[in-house]
Amino acid sequence: MKKFISLLLAAAMALSLAACGAGKTENSASSSPSPSQAAAETVTDSHGNSFKLPMNLKNIIVLNTSVYEMICVLGKDDVVTGVSSTTVSPASAANKAKYGDWKKPDVEKILEAKPDAVIGYASWLDSGIAKQITDAGIPVIMLDFYVPSKIPTEMETLGKLLGAEDRAKEFNADVKKIQDLVAKNTKDVTPLNTYYEGYTDYKSVGQGSGGNELMKLANVASLTADQSVEYPEISDEWVL
Repeated sequence: MKKFISLLLAAAMALSLAACGAGKTENSASSSPSPSQAAAETVTDSHGNSFKLPMNLKNIIVLNTSVYEMICVLGKDDVVTGVSSTTVSPASAANKAKYGDWKKPDVEKILEAKPDAVIGYASWLDSGIAKQITDAGIPVIMLDFYVPSKIPTEMETLGKLLGAEDRAKEFNADVKKIQDLVAKNTKDVTPLNTYYEGYTDYKSVGQGSGGNELMKLANVASLTADQSVEYPEISDEWVL
């Protein structure tokens, strides 16, 4: 279950892109802002921060692995100059400079690099790290990509930020097809009581979490679905 979200995204990525960088010629040939960007459109990230387009992002640091994967899907890997030390996929991440842990990045090193923008999780960069970076004049864009219902909007935003709106629409269409197929094939299945555990021992998923949404989508009965905390900590005795 730990890899459920990754598997869903991977399936859509397989339909959109055979490997990171595929189709890059098409995107790189059109480096100028798209028509919608030229109109000075404003986009909003997952934390409610607004950004005026075009941002002309040519040198960005990405601390969220899921965002890096999506940037590769969009064929815009060349604008990423650095990632978090925990970003290991797609394989092209190995060639990027590392800027510390995704949760506690090396802010000093980021400021020295002077990127056009930094992208990371809304829940973590808002802990005071974002202010240190924005105070230095570097925009911080917060995108999560782990709650299924929010992914289409986040992908649309990322596509506009990078001038790859058509690829973003294609990806969203692929994800919708997969979600519809899963829902169709599981709607008549008797739900199984399931314990979902994330990357930390005995940390499960409750209301508002991506894992909880995924289990509902697949008609799975989560043992922690009624927990008001997004990521409740439970015990082995509780599970038994």
